Amino acid sequence: MHNLKLSRNIVLAISLAFWSFHCTETVECENATLVFEVEEHDEDDNFAIPIQIGPQQIVPFSYAGVSVTITGTVDEDEKCPCENLKFLQVGRVTNLNTGRPYHDDPWVTDRATADGWAVDNGWANDAWYPRPATRRPPPNTADMRDNPGVTHGLRNRKFEFITCLICAGRDSVYPVRFSEIPEEDECKNKILCSAYWTFTIDKDGDIADVEIREATDADRANSSAATQSYNRQAARHNSNPGATGGPMVPVQPLPQ
Repeated sequence: MHNLKLSRNIVLAISLAFWSFHCTETVECENATLVFEVEEHDEDDNFAIPIQIGPQQIVPFSYAGVSVTITGTVDEDEKCPCENLKFLQVGRVTNLNTGRPYHDDPWVTDRATADGWAVDNGWANDAWYPRPATRRPPPNTADMRDNPGVTHGLRNRKFEFITCLICAGRDSVYPVRFSEIPEEDECKNKILCSAYWTFTIDKDGDIADVEIREATDADRANSSAATQSYNRQAARHNSNPGATGGPMVPVQPLPQ
């Protein structure tokens, strides 16, 4: 089991059009850490993030949710040579009005487990997150960013994520070619640190119940099940000669 220490640094700041609530949480594992920088955006914040629709058009859209930057850092004591780090993230959204998993994307629904957990990569054909990773010099560090939330006034949704920092291999050039690492290499797809994080958008459109903690054995089992479901979707997709979007890359071996 990982040793867990949490630190919280809360800063209240004013931006041009809205109040922003910032917090920092650190999950310390045996030989790695995950630092979460979280900015919450309630429905009344009038916060908008840009999304590209088509090759050139950038359309801002308003939403309620959180902006998260997760920084993973590997300690010098880690025996695996993890020059390349990636994140594997699975997620689940629950409609609190019905108590049932909610997915607005049929592609995600197709690979979700019975409990609603699915690899969180949208329409991408690569399970790893992000694309590309942001790397910094030693100590080996990588960042990922996410903006989960809802649009169109949806309310009463609970968001849950399990994020794993993965030792992607020995190659110093990103992205690593996983096929170049022997399957029996114990360092390949090794989980260095994992965290569970969640928040709720309540009936008033406000952010509530933000929690970040170490992932439990049950969380890691959900992550593994979602990854296996993603691999089955990849096998179906890749065996379909009429499938569009190019081949899906399965996760092999499963992270341990």
